Amino acid sequence: MYENGYGTPQNKEEAVKWFQKAETSFQKQGKSVMFSEEFYLGLMYEKGYGVMQDYTKAIKLFEKSAEVGYKPAQYRLARMYEKGLGVKQNYAEARKWYQKAAIEYCEEALARLKWLDENGY
Repeated sequence: MYENGYGTPQNKEEAVKWFQKAETSFQKQGKSVMFSEEFYLGLMYEKGYGVMQDYTKAIKLFEKSAEVGYKPAQYRLARMYEKGLGVKQNYAEARKWYQKAAIEYCEEALARLKWLDENGY
């Protein structure tokens, strides 16, 4: 709600605080963090919303979420590998994650796969 200003003034710093609390709470309970919190916290680090922009942290959070099958995280992770943001640029790794995201007919992932094919990656 803070991230987008729904029902409250938009406050990226407050959104990050709550995403981090959710992550910490699940970890203390010995549970896997809910992948949506990881994904959205990753977005905050990728974009620098409410925190210092940190592609490396974003990658780690996207990876956790992507590995449990969260399609938006798979797509964002693929984009990070394609662009070399927080990791060494790696088209094969980008393709792998786009393919996983495309399984559920993610149109953006399908478009990126087509681009990789057309450009010999």
